[in-house]
Amino acid sequence: MKWSSLLQIPLSLPSFIPNLAIPSWPQNTYPSHPVPLSHLFDNTAAGVAGNFDGKGRSYPLEFLPRGEWEWEGVRYALPASWGSKADNLVCAGQTLDVSGVGYVRELHILYAGDWIDGETTEAFETVFEDGTTHGVQLSVKNWWNLHWLNEGVIKASYHHVTPTEDSYNLTQIHQFTFPLSPLSPLQSIHLPSTSQSHNRLHLFALSYTPALPPGVPEKAKDLVARHARLTSKTQPEAPFAPLLEVTLTSLARSVPNANFPITALHTVHLKSRHFEQLEPGKVYRLAPGDETRVRIPVRWVDAKRDRDETSLPAVVELRDKKGKVRGKWTVDVERRFDREMDTPVWWDDAKFGIFIHWGVFSVPAWAPTGYYAEWYNWWLHSPFEDAGATQKHHLETYGTSLVYDDFIPQFTASKFNATDWIDLFEDAGAKYFVITTKHHDGFAIFDTGSTTHRSSKYLGPQRDLVGELMAAATNSTLRKGTYFSMPEWFSPDYAAYGIDRFPGGLAENPFKPGDREAYTGRLEVKDYLRDVQLAQMRILAQQYGTEIMWCDIGGPNLTRIFAPEWYAQAAKEGRQVTMNNRCGSHASFDTPEFARFSSVVPTSWETSEGIDPYSYGFNRRTLPQEYRSADTIVQTLVDIVSKNGNYLLNLGPDEEGTIIEPMRERLQEAGEWLRHSGECIYGTTYSSLGAELGPLRFTQTPNTFCIISLTPPPSNCLLIPALRQLPILPGDTITLLGSGGDGGPRPLDWEVEEGGGVRVCYEEWEREEVRHAWAFKVEFSER
Repeated sequence: MKWSSLLQIPLSLPSFIPNLAIPSWPQNTYPSHPVPLSHLFDNTAAGVAGNFDGKGRSYPLEFLPRGEWEWEGVRYALPASWGSKADNLVCAGQTLDVSGVGYVRELHILYAGDWIDGETTEAFETVFEDGTTHGVQLSVKNWWNLHWLNEGVIKASYHHVTPTEDSYNLTQIHQFTFPLSPLSPLQSIHLPSTSQSHNRLHLFALSYTPALPPGVPEKAKDLVARHARLTSKTQPEAPFAPLLEVTLTSLARSVPNANFPITALHTVHLKSRHFEQLEPGKVYRLAPGDETRVRIPVRWVDAKRDRDETSLPAVVELRDKKGKVRGKWTVDVERRFDREMDTPVWWDDAKFGIFIHWGVFSVPAWAPTGYYAEWYNWWLHSPFEDAGATQKHHLETYGTSLVYDDFIPQFTASKFNATDWIDLFEDAGAKYFVITTKHHDGFAIFDTGSTTHRSSKYLGPQRDLVGELMAAATNSTLRKGTYFSMPEWFSPDYAAYGIDRFPGGLAENPFKPGDREAYTGRLEVKDYLRDVQLAQMRILAQQYGTEIMWCDIGGPNLTRIFAPEWYAQAAKEGRQVTMNNRCGSHASFDTPEFARFSSVVPTSWETSEGIDPYSYGFNRRTLPQEYRSADTIVQTLVDIVSKNGNYLLNLGPDEEGTIIEPMRERLQEAGEWLRHSGECIYGTTYSSLGAELGPLRFTQTPNTFCIISLTPPPSNCLLIPALRQLPILPGDTITLLGSGGDGGPRPLDWEVEEGGGVRVCYEEWEREEVRHAWAFKVEFSER
């Protein structure tokens, strides 16, 4: 969060919001109030005559809700009718005057970006009556995406390309919530300026949740059950019961010296004719203005009877240690019937994984700076994309006669030792790995059976490299994942489905026009999707026991067939599996690439990037000092985890299977930090009050809270300003993880200052014992 004195913001459009007043305070419910925006609408998103993206494309009318619409307890005001007039606004630096709403806990928006190939980051700024400002960044998701899914809350199965042509790609509107600091009444909201962006931000609706204003009587209900949802998660151990998630929210203002709604262990109970609760959920601490998500294992009373019900009534009770009911709410338990799947609990807790890009591209192992080395074969045949750099390098290094498939015999894997790799991943503190089983060049490093012999089992090293790695991992605690490219650049069988940079069809020799290159190892098949793509995904699921299906590119697919059978079979075997958002359906987590979300995203996501700052595949051009430092790796991990993400860090071995020393050193250093400070990473979740404050990041578990500094803290004491509520109470213990040597960290002196800031003090030698990031762990006292 960025705080500063009041800025003078020019008004680029009329900004007055009519009919705003402080609403009456609700009892026992989660309050939300729509903000009128229709007078600012300047774009028509819906109907065949709409032009959402400036290119004539638009949403279909029949999928868009009308009038008041609710999502997870928040009410929004959508157009009463779509398509006849403007129904959204393009963010262009407008300032919305919201004087009169009073103290605000959260802002909620329905939005979409009109690009189709990745998120962009935009900044909103809120201005308060006391002159302070609050900046919040939004990772703007696309309304539809060319290569992968970004699941929205309003979904259409297609969109209009022209009045007579449709595109059957999932099209959506997204939701986002901004937490605010309610130290002063909200005055205005400054929207980002995106009118000239390639990913213009469109705003469909805006709502706010008030915070309890000063002077509200103590009898006012400031703790509510905001939302309840039956997830697709299950208990990590038998009986693998479904987990129902209840969100408890404090509506109190998160200000210094406010009373905590929950200060000691409470249990959360569920009563319903639909579910039998197996055990209660637990809450140890809830600060004013904070929110917690409690998982309760349940058993269906009559699953057959209720299988088509999307909303199931239940009563939620909060009880103290003596069993006295402290809160009681009636909720509708939401159950979503669509392509979304939740990530398993083990994936949520893992936080850190290792990605491995290895294949024939590891032989040339070259790309100009800023380009992926694993795309060598594409750059070689597409000189307009890298200004001919790869063609020039190839010509000077290999001449005109050697084509890409001539590298296959040089992919020897002669120094590959699967056990050594697994040991390195564990030393690095990783909890899972994802190995590239087949990249876009179509060369696989697993036994592809009768689908193709374009594989390391039949060519090159003549070894099942994935199989060796999976076997080595069986004696470890690492979870096993498989990267899988859905298309193949130059497969003649993919030509029938070719899209964009993945056209299919044999490649033309870039130095001998008219000559078509062979597709070594190909076997005759009738249909690429069924006989290659689907068949190989089944092999990885059934024969290799993958726990993560990490697809890439998307495009034409049969995942709607694969996913249900894979999830069902895994459940029978007592395994919990997951799939990313690039397979075509049943997405569990988003996958920003060499990027990360700039604020908390409550849904699951995972950043992937290389230790090489520009490439996944090994690039001989990268100098040892250019690889990401351990400082960068650890700090990136902390930042991602504080915002509810996982970090998938990539290694690029060479053609022999060697992981070079600079990569090993960086990983081992990061692993050392995780061995002493991993308590603030593994098994944690984000803080609803905000992920960061300057160089500080925050994570939490049910009975601990972590303050992690990405820069060396001051010599003797760290001050966390009162701008952010901390869930700390007298009697809690704070330690600096990694300090104290073999004896471990000691309890530190700390105090809450008069203004509400928290000061934590330590010896300078304790600070000096720690490198990379400084994790202060708060352990809640028993009460």
